[in-house]
Amino acid sequence: MRIKNIFILSVFAFLFSFTRSEETRIDINNIDQDKLEILILEKVNELREKKKKPLLSMNNILGKAAVNHADFLKKHKKLSHTQSSRKTRTPMDRTDYYGGKFSYVGENIAYTYLYEPVKGAENTRNSVVLKSYEATAEYFYQLWKNSKTHYKNMIDGDFNLSKIRFSFDSKTNRIYGVQVFGAL
Repeated sequence: MRIKNIFILSVFAFLFSFTRSEETRIDINNIDQDKLEILILEKVNELREKKKKPLLSMNNILGKAAVNHADFLKKHKKLSHTQSSRKTRTPMDRTDYYGGKFSYVGENIAYTYLYEPVKGAENTRNSVVLKSYEATAEYFYQLWKNSKTHYKNMIDGDFNLSKIRFSFDSKTNRIYGVQVFGAL
């Protein structure tokens, strides 16, 4: 009887391991940027591994450039890789401004909305409501993966460093994401 109970418990544990883990809701008053970044970076690194590219490590200087640009996008409420300031005009200018010595820099940008219906990133016929870190990370990842120029940055073998930062507009529930890539 004891062996039968252990067997049954083992079967339940095995089956339970395949169920979807609980998703973590985003508190829009306190967004955990590090958590969202890690979830996206894991997906990007899985893709890079499949493509036999070096995995990306986080870099603080790229993070400063990403924060700068995420804040710029929020302030101007539109997507652009270019800023008006001469010191921070391009992604390379921004990394140089913060003391980076990168030979090559790339940048992915996007925005979406939290807690509001948005078109699906993979299938635009479907709409989704992004409420969790996991769903939001997947959405940003799919937006970039399904864009030819953003995808190129994701799999560029010269890049070995990255940082992803966000800005959130509480008036519109819009979240901007900026991933900056660097090669030393």
